[in-house]
Order: sequence, then structure tokens, then C-alpha cells
Amino acid sequence: MNKDKETDFKRWFRMNCAPGDRAKVLDLLKAEGFEPSMVHPPTGAMQVKEEFIPLGNSLANYFGFIYVQDISSMLPAIFLNPSKGSTVLDLCASPGSKTGQLAHLTGQEGLVIANEPNSSRLATLRSNLRRLNLMNVITTGYPGEDFPGQGGLFDYILLDVPCSGWGTLNKNPEAARMWTIERLAPLVSLQKKLLENAAKLLTPGGKLVYSTCTTNEQENEEQILFAVEELGLKVIEQDNNYAENMICSDFQQNMTGTFRVKGSSIGGQDFFMAALTSADTQEIVSARYFRKKTVPTLVEYCNNMSEISWGRLWDFSGNIFFVPEKAWKYIEKGITAQGTHVGRQKKGNLILNPRMRMFLPEEKSEHSFTAQSHGQVESLIQGQSLSFDTKDKLVQFYWNDLGLGWLKSRNNRLFWSDR
Repeated sequence: MNKDKETDFKRWFRMNCAPGDRAKVLDLLKAEGFEPSMVHPPTGAMQVKEEFIPLGNSLANYFGFIYVQDISSMLPAIFLNPSKGSTVLDLCASPGSKTGQLAHLTGQEGLVIANEPNSSRLATLRSNLRRLNLMNVITTGYPGEDFPGQGGLFDYILLDVPCSGWGTLNKNPEAARMWTIERLAPLVSLQKKLLENAAKLLTPGGKLVYSTCTTNEQENEEQILFAVEELGLKVIEQDNNYAENMICSDFQQNMTGTFRVKGSSIGGQDFFMAALTSADTQEIVSARYFRKKTVPTLVEYCNNMSEISWGRLWDFSGNIFFVPEKAWKYIEKGITAQGTHVGRQKKGNLILNPRMRMFLPEEKSEHSFTAQSHGQVESLIQGQSLSFDTKDKLVQFYWNDLGLGWLKSRNNRLFWSDR
């Protein structure tokens, strides 16, 4: 990338939609006055340089077709580069930015286990994943250092650890005052514990990417030395051509196999990454876990819903979740996890969450509603209703040919309700 041009960036984002919908999503952004452009193809990073409204308030973001994310934050998932159909553990996942990338990289037949121990951050993670319609992700709420199932469960692990955030000072100057050298000891200790457990969870020959958004060597290179010398992991060396083509041309290697990305050169924040692997079979250690006693029952699709082939709908005490078939392997090993909450069961009927556009049929039905303008979409999500003659309680919702989700119907009035 041209360094001089990229320092005047306005906002980074990436697409979160099917390839066939990309042009439609870009049209929606343009209809709202944005001028999106592709800047970094390896990560899929795009940008807008003018924001007449914040990009985060755009309809494309509201309906989960894009995700606003710093370009540097996109690099670790690309660096991990999981294969299609693989399973990835995102050990410190909230708010879900890298989880979303991993879900696209592994594909529909893959699985991402997104873990977050903090209850409020876990709720944020689940809300974001639901907005993004990422159905090949399940979530867990374990302390990362105690995540169960040691013995080599995962071929790919992303460990984007809690850190001092010194690489984000241009956007978050409070980080320097919050995390002084004197206060770092508990944070560094936690990072070591997370690395230790991740090493136990990694299969022999598997790949673990450790990343931070700090410039502090104690949290970066010294932690990689700890992983090599104390945990028996090995650094995966990458040649400079790989780094220049896949990451960026402006990086430092203070230690072989590690990368310090200079954020100012790409219009982002500073980032550190290293890829590690394990050659040894880890000892299987029993871990405490909590099994939910609720026995789920299968839920049938409604006639106007498109079926998703790589998983099923399950009723957990009236709440309906989509659970990928691949997830049961880990659930049966004792990992307590939650699929995507898609709706609820009421009087024997499945009531879909209006955001579940993944279940829209491939072709519009004659009873669908198509907004004539983006302004009409905005009016609906702001609380206005429209007259519409239908007996359906849920009506397919489109802007042009772009499926947005489902509108609710009552007394021949259509309205949007994000519940």
C-alpha cells in the first residue's frame, strides 16, 4: 500500500455478506452517501474517507453486512489462515471482530468456538454474531486459562490476549495512563496463563497465533520466548515476501518469526503477531465444566424459511438456537456452548428474530415487502409502520434485491422490531 495515501484514512471496514450480495451492499452504502473502496485485498479491508453520518450508523452496518474494524486488527486472523472446513478456537473473542473473519475463512462447513469469560462482553459478542448472521460459530464463557478439553483439541487457535493497548494511543490515549509499567504484572501473568492453556489445547502440528495491540516488549517478544522455552512451542518462521504480500510492507522483526506492524504506515494501530506450533502430544488433563441439564428438542423449519444444511434448529426451553452439526463433537466432550439464538417458540410456532436474514428463501415470495428507498428502510427501523395487506405474522424484508430480514405484521401494518 502507498504509505503517504493511507495516512489520511477515515474509516476501515470489511464486508460480511455472501459474494453474490457484495455489489448490492456497496450500492446500499453509496445510496447513503459513502464512497467505499478496496484498499488491502489480502485482508479484504475497505475504507471510506468521508462520513456524512458515522459508518457505524449506516444501514449496511445496522443489518450486519459490514463490520467496522481497524485494518491492523484484521491481520491476526489472516495470519492464522485456517483451512476451509476446519475448527478454530478464538480464546479471547469479544467483541467478535476476528471471530467474524475466522467464520468466513473456515466457511460453512467449518466451526469457530468463540470464548469470552466476562458476562457483559459475552453478551456483546453474541449480539454482534447474531447481527452478522454467523451461523457457524458457537460461544462459550470460560476463563481462557481454564478452557476445558486439554489434550490437543484444536488445529487452529487465535490468542488475541488482553494487553496494555499501547499500540492504540493515537485513538486511545488513556491506555498509557491506565497501564503503566508498574501496573503490568497481573496482565503479563494472565497472558502467560492463557499461553500455557492454549499450548495444551493445540494439536501436534497445529497453529497458534498470539497477538496484541501493544508495543510493549514484555507482552510481546518476551511472551514468545516464554512459550518456546517453558511451554515447548516452536515459532513458525515466515519469509519476508509472505509478510509483505499478506500483511504490509512496513514491519519489524525484533525476533525471528514475530512481526511488529507499524500502524501509522497503513492508517491503523500498532500490532504484534507471532505464529507458534506444537510438535508434542499434550497430556490429557481433566477439567471442570458445567453441563446444562436442559434436554433440547429438534425444531422443524417453517414453510417460508430457507434451510441451512450444516446444522439444525434446537428448542432449549422455548428459546430456539441454531447449532452446527460440527459443534456436537465438542459439546459431547463436555464443553458448554451456545449456538446462535434465532428466535423463540410460542404456542407451537417458531417466531424468528427479525435479523435472521440467513433464513430468507432464495427467491422472494409474492407476500414479501421491498423498500423503495433507503429512506423507507430508515423510517421502518426508526419505528414507523406501513400499511400492508397480509395474513403472515412475519414478512420477508428487502431493499431492492438485498434481503434485510423479517418485518412483523399486525392488523395489516408492517413494522420493524429488533426483538
